[in-house]
Amino acid sequence: MLILEEILVNKLLPGIRTYIVKKHDPRIMTWSELARRLGVTPTAVTKYMNHSINEYISDELLEKIKDDIETLRTLIYKPGLTPELLNEKILETWIKWVSKGIICKYIQLHRVHRFTECRKLTSLYSEFLINRAIIEVDQAFNIFRKIPSIKEYIPEVSTNITRLVEIGDDPWKYPVIGFPGRIVVINNEIMTYDRPRVGGSKHMGGVLRKLHMINRHIYGLTGIAYNHRIKEAARKLELEYKEIEALSDEEIINKLNESPDIILDKGGYGRVGFAYISGNNSVDAVNKLKKIIMYLGGY
Repeated sequence: MLILEEILVNKLLPGIRTYIVKKHDPRIMTWSELARRLGVTPTAVTKYMNHSINEYISDELLEKIKDDIETLRTLIYKPGLTPELLNEKILETWIKWVSKGIICKYIQLHRVHRFTECRKLTSLYSEFLINRAIIEVDQAFNIFRKIPSIKEYIPEVSTNITRLVEIGDDPWKYPVIGFPGRIVVINNEIMTYDRPRVGGSKHMGGVLRKLHMINRHIYGLTGIAYNHRIKEAARKLELEYKEIEALSDEEIINKLNESPDIILDKGGYGRVGFAYISGNNSVDAVNKLKKIIMYLGGY
């Protein structure tokens, strides 16, 4: 039987390379440059061209991981990409596949590894992804609390910084990292009651899951008090925004059918206005928020 790492090296890695090579347009990049970025020889590129993806990855498995492989293929054409950076991204993707149970299902179907050992590794990788997300949210908070005048934009209901973690096969059940008790202003200081953890933000977590269902590149969400000039800031910063009128927090989630950078909820009777700001991760979301506040504070 193949050990788990051999499945990556002998099956998935050649399959990923074959997919990238077969989709390659030489008008965008030469074959030799493609080989360099993949970290293989031009001869190897020819070999992948002559092979079928199905020799390495079954149709059933490809259906589950195709979007991620396409993301890796797009990465190939980014300036400055090195084989080391690409391998790092492939490893991150591999960890995500294991933590979501995709690889274990493949193993169970093809009997290429001990299924129980894969389940143990799934749990281990899931814990790794959660811990990494917690560190990221902490980093986002450090940026957040240093934004000039940030205290003026935190609403009475407080705010939060959240990060979705892709674990399991149901996006509606992906864990969300957030600060329990939210981010608050106490004695003129930005504070949290505890470190970020799974389930630290129920409502914002629900909004984030819905946005991720619409746009699978969204993993982070934060927010500030509603301000009518945020629309002006969004236009100036070339950020997309959408206004939603809702009578409850649940209605906001139900009404979401787009994934803009900013969702504006004016609030209403008994409800404080709020602006949700999304990003590729929690740090990205907070950096967008910072740009907005810097623009608003510029007058």
